Amino acid sequence: MTDLNNENAKIDIINGFNAIYVAFGKAYKHKWFKKTQEENKAFFHEAINQLIESNVNPEFMQQAFDLIKTMKQFDVFPPSIQQYITICKSLERSTDSTEVIMDKSTEKAADAAYRRLKVLYRGMWDKSQEDVDIEQYGVWMSMIHRSGVSAESISKACSELDRLSQYRNYPPTINAFMDIAKIIDSKEDIPLVESAYLIATSGEKEINKFVRIARQKFGYYELRVESGSKTRERFEGVYRQVIIDYFEGKLSPDGFFSDDLPENKIEINQENKTSLIEMLEKMRKNKAA
Repeated sequence: MTDLNNENAKIDIINGFNAIYVAFGKAYKHKWFKKTQEENKAFFHEAINQLIESNVNPEFMQQAFDLIKTMKQFDVFPPSIQQYITICKSLERSTDSTEVIMDKSTEKAADAAYRRLKVLYRGMWDKSQEDVDIEQYGVWMSMIHRSGVSAESISKACSELDRLSQYRNYPPTINAFMDIAKIIDSKEDIPLVESAYLIATSGEKEINKFVRIARQKFGYYELRVESGSKTRERFEGVYRQVIIDYFEGKLSPDGFFSDDLPENKIEINQENKTSLIEMLEKMRKNKAA
């Protein structure tokens, strides 16, 4: 008996690649098409067989083609079918239903950032000997695609790496880079840790909301009657936690905690939590300088 689901999947792949085949032809002309009609037919059928064997999801065919058009490696010559499949599969693995449409300016910024990191950290950024590590590149672009960070924040995040000591000799993970870009994209006014204590004890009624929340958690009366380096150190510890809670989506704008605040949530990788405050402080100092 014929597996109708499997047959339908094959038909979807054939229909999907037929459009992509034409698009590649328009983009690369004779560098994509073969010399004779027979060679083109053989090439098309072989490509279809590879796509079916690899179980490529047709939904990612157009996205993979769009991504290829942003890659310097393929400015002149088209990818092989296997390279195209690799990009399709990497996009499929790293993309979910919450993806955000990425505009052309963000694509260009993401591509430029990837290349800058590759030059800055040389062989440590990716393990490929090729001009671009297609597997990691696809994951990189897809994560930026999903995150919704702006082109400006991507470019600024690259500049911040030069100023962050933990990335002086070793590259960030993709997640760590995304954390920096998300912080830059944040529109909130977050004072430096070293300034928070002075703001909290200034006596002003209207103060920064993050400092206010930290002061409430610490205890306003205790903060007024006690002084000294130990009190300041304890308060700064509370303030640091308030900032971490905010970026993890546990803190609402009015100071109430929740496990589900999607409008505030910025996913901070657990391995980078300890360096979040250091990054934030240095970035704010650089902005003020």
